[in-house]
Amino acid sequence: MKHIDVTSPVMKRIALYERGQVKSWYRKYRSIIILLYFGIIVISLVIGKNIIEFGTLDLFSLLLEDKEIIQMYWNEVFGTLLQELPVLYIGIGLLFLTALLFVFYVTRYQRRVLKKKVAGLDKYLK
Repeated sequence: MKHIDVTSPVMKRIALYERGQVKSWYRKYRSIIILLYFGIIVISLVIGKNIIEFGTLDLFSLLLEDKEIIQMYWNEVFGTLLQELPVLYIGIGLLFLTALLFVFYVTRYQRRVLKKKVAGLDKYLK
């Protein structure tokens, strides 16, 4: 009786399926990371545009020239800076940054597991 090895083609198909699943997860992961980076860049550009438009950099340069004013009236200087800075956009930017760090933190274990899985699947796909 002739012996037919069925395990090799079956394992190859399973390995191809699993590799597709891993690629799909990485595609979703990368798209989320790119979206968050893009959001951070856009918010940074908007904040920079607002700072230049309102002349906040001029206020900073004046305050840095006379440091005694800052020491004497720090609460008024801080209030003025808060009024000049686009606080809403800074909050949105911090939200994007927090989300990015959260995604990195939450997926760190999954990324390690998938890296090992891909290394194990490579021996069946050669």
